[in-house]
Amino acid sequence: MRSLHPFGDFVLYHDMKPALRKRSIKIRGRNTSVSLEDDFWNSFQEIAKRKKISVSTLVEMINKDHNQSNLSSAIRVYVFRDFCMRLNGQNLDIDA
Repeated sequence: MRSLHPFGDFVLYHDMKPALRKRSIKIRGRNTSVSLEDDFWNSFQEIAKRKKISVSTLVEMINKDHNQSNLSSAIRVYVFRDFCMRLNGQNLDIDA
């Protein structure tokens, strides 16, 4: 069973668990990685593109202020907050 997402091509398969993938990124010139599902990663890239900044810059902004247990969780929360704000017709401030 699948349902379509109201903001485009996002498809949720109820009978499948999304696979986590490690993504390599740089924060302040240092290599690190985050584990994110494709849907979160693609949405995160789209947010950076919409804000006209690099993915690394957006990660750095989130990393400096996040209150989550890890960076991957902080990115998921940021993507979710952005989605909710857009759903309500608002823009999420660039400061994560």
